[in-house]
Amino acid sequence: MDRQIALANQYHNRAETRSGTLSSFHGNPDLIGQHVRRFKRGSRPSYWTDELESTWKERIEAEGDVALGDLFRTEYRAQLQIVGFDNIHFQYERGFIDEDFWQNTRNKMKLIRSRIYARDLTQKIIKNML
Repeated sequence: MDRQIALANQYHNRAETRSGTLSSFHGNPDLIGQHVRRFKRGSRPSYWTDELESTWKERIEAEGDVALGDLFRTEYRAQLQIVGFDNIHFQYERGFIDEDFWQNTRNKMKLIRSRIYARDLTQKIIKNML
């Protein structure tokens, strides 16, 4: 059991480190600007779909770089959520989180998965946890 606790703690620490990195990316205007410039040159994120294109097109046309910046900050927020959910799932599988907490987390994941901005980005990871 001590080994499982140590492993769970190590996993949690890695998740915290990744969350810190993603948070710094989310708040870095230079990095967001790089994403915006690549997008404007025609490069699209790997999760980009026709549905996302139609959802964001009008806003991008109206707001330009502001909307694109929001798009990429949204991506980082979704990744932060995935890291958190992944850590909770790991803790649950090891028996460190009770069923009620896990069920509440699953409900949150289902809600997030239904949102268009996160659906394609999070679908594969969250689907495997549900």
